Amino acid sequence: MTLADSIEDLGESMVMEDVGTTASVSVQTVDISQNFPFLVGAGQISEGADWVFEEASAGDISPVFETAQAFYMLELVSSEPEGVLPLEQARAAIESTLLFESKMSQARIDGQEAVARIRSGETLEDIAADLGLEIRDTGLFSRSSFVPGLGRQNTAIGAAFGLRSGEVSEVVTTPTNAFILDLVGYVPADSAAWISQRIEQRQTQVLILQQQRLQEWIDALRTAARIVDRRDEVLAPADEDAVQLPMVF
Repeated sequence: MTLADSIEDLGESMVMEDVGTTASVSVQTVDISQNFPFLVGAGQISEGADWVFEEASAGDISPVFETAQAFYMLELVSSEPEGVLPLEQARAAIESTLLFESKMSQARIDGQEAVARIRSGETLEDIAADLGLEIRDTGLFSRSSFVPGLGRQNTAIGAAFGLRSGEVSEVVTTPTNAFILDLVGYVPADSAAWISQRIEQRQTQVLILQQQRLQEWIDALRTAARIVDRRDEVLAPADEDAVQLPMVF
């Protein structure tokens, strides 16, 4: 069972804070806009936003969703109708966004300086210590892997597979971070392993397409359907004075 599966199971019986404590993952409270569903650390969270604005009620906890940067789960604390926020209410979100953009801009500048020093012969370890940067060993990963710290199927993953062993990249940015990649090793793909799982891979893709077509059909049906709400009639209490006919078999 993966960490994402474990977190989703915990979410069925715990509030989000308890899930975070039990699974040792970070929990934060954020405001999500339907027009701009962005979460620092996860990037665009359109799938999660659809759950928040179309399905969830206050107190509900979502299944685990995935972006190219991270796995995430949501708890809807409260919701407000769409409108224009007063500046004082929006100030914190605006300041947070501007601060993040400023940090990303500085990270690119620091990264370019570090790359220039590497090209001149300094070691990555010395430069990282000098600039207060973190060096992290990702271990082996494939093009489709989710790599903690890097994300999944983004520019950083693509850049890693464009390097030769021992080669250092330029500054590579994702929506949430900036990286300098040093390829320390490369293992060719196992073609035999890939061939052995082709049938399973094909079945998975077919299932995805089937689910996509089914969802499109349901969406089209909802758009064209004429729905008459008669719950008041169906759920109305029975009239005690009404004549009831016996059931005949």
